[in-house]
Amino acid sequence: MKQAAFLFPGQGSQYVGMGKAFWDQDTNARRRFEEANDLLGFDLQSLCLEGSVERLNQTQYAQTAIFTVSVMAYEHYTQRHEWQPAFMAGHSLGEYTAISCSGALPFADAIRLVRQRGILMEEASLNGSGIMVAVTGASQQELEEWCRKVSTSVQPVGIACHNSDQQCVLSGHPDAMRLVMDKLEQLGCKTYRLPVSGPFHSPLMQQAADKMRTLLDQTEFLPFQYPVLSNVTAEPYPRHKADIVEHLVRQMVQPVKWRDTMHYLQAQGIERVQELGPGKVLSRLFSRAIPAIQAFSYEQPSSPISSTSPKTSTTSPKTSASTISSTTSTISVQPIASKIEYCYMKAVVTPNRCELPDQQSATIFHLCAQLRLMLEQIDQGQLLPSLAQVEQAMELLETVLITKNATPEERNQALSNLR
Repeated sequence: MKQAAFLFPGQGSQYVGMGKAFWDQDTNARRRFEEANDLLGFDLQSLCLEGSVERLNQTQYAQTAIFTVSVMAYEHYTQRHEWQPAFMAGHSLGEYTAISCSGALPFADAIRLVRQRGILMEEASLNGSGIMVAVTGASQQELEEWCRKVSTSVQPVGIACHNSDQQCVLSGHPDAMRLVMDKLEQLGCKTYRLPVSGPFHSPLMQQAADKMRTLLDQTEFLPFQYPVLSNVTAEPYPRHKADIVEHLVRQMVQPVKWRDTMHYLQAQGIERVQELGPGKVLSRLFSRAIPAIQAFSYEQPSSPISSTSPKTSTTSPKTSASTISSTTSTISVQPIASKIEYCYMKAVVTPNRCELPDQQSATIFHLCAQLRLMLEQIDQGQLLPSLAQVEQAMELLETVLITKNATPEERNQALSNLR
């Protein structure tokens, strides 16, 4: 059997309806929701299955929701499939899921920590001190140089996530971020703001990290059943509690080394990665960065073998495996999928300024669900990516923005990034 690694998503992967298929089909998943409700003191099940979108996107709720649904996916998958991981890894929040699923943290202890982590991170963001922006088209060296030039001790900005050679995420003070984004736009780089509420993985989270250390010091960690890779080192976690605590504290203020994590797994001979939880962000990153490794996602029981890797292995990824023909030209699949993904993310993260938001929630949810369905159909090979899909996604995004009462300038800016 091939060497496999299990991956767990981070914040930003949440969406209303996640976990419903597990809840419908799996008694254990229903028990997990009930346990989470009791431990958290609010109805997490209803939040995941019914929304609202605005509340689910709040950090203190998004993190516990993603964690719980990811644990459900892991338990459902491992009960029905023979794959056992040689390694586990999670992106930011997902690292807590990996540690819990590795056996080092019981579910009850882990979800309490995740809940407090989300609260502390949200509290650190209440003054509007920072934002996060994904960037493609700029090298790591260029981003580091521009961030260094505009950063101050009061208004820092820097790289928060090294996701791949093509994508980094910046985090920092809004004023400093605007200066960097102006430079990026001049150079034709693509940017979009992430659906998170603060400047995570930056020095602006130091106060939250200090408070988190106190909670972690009070936590008992059990032995790891599987090696878990650390976000701050891209290497397996050490076994001593003091080192585990130190890594989790540093994770809040230092960059996530996801690119290095992917290459570490490749160097260890991993041939297959399985993303467990909502969304397909990590499996897509793997497919684009290291096509030789099979990347699968498992966010609902009906998707046990949904691969995001190219299905053609006898030709170069630069030819038939990653391109399709249109009526006028040959178009790269990945940029088209990325544009549709951008439409979905922008539709979700844009604030709802409608005067009667409750009355418009169903409309917004329906439109966002259409965008998400397009992405799933592309990933599963049911829909051929094309410029027509991009145009349809843009129309859906524009309708969402209008429904949310976005300004004309905001609508124009969002759509101009797709042209």
